[in-house]
Amino acid sequence: MSMDEEKEGPLYDRAKRGMSWMQPAALELEQYMSELSEEAYCAGWMTGLEYALWNAVINGPRDYGRLPITDAHISKLKELSNRCGGWIVFDDETEETFIPLQEWQQKYEAARSSSSFASWIK
Repeated sequence: MSMDEEKEGPLYDRAKRGMSWMQPAALELEQYMSELSEEAYCAGWMTGLEYALWNAVINGPRDYGRLPITDAHISKLKELSNRCGGWIVFDDETEETFIPLQEWQQKYEAARSSSSFASWIK
């Protein structure tokens, strides 16, 4: 593989964006969440994705864009979250970012009172 080939593709993109530090279980969760976003909206990370998916984890199956989030999706999200001990959020500076589960749950609860919350979980 040439140096130019090494500087292209998803692994290079992740390292460029600062995601190379994530443990493998967290990367797997991030990739799965991104896949669901692509299926629902043809977007790698739809605004509010982390909130919409967590809402499904808590409240059960629901529609998200063009994607019906099923029990199978929810089970996999729970499994991946439990394996890495956290959740993935989007940050304007660090982009997709792992945070510990307790921190995520606090962030989710705080966001429920924001004006954007309803649009994220629709």
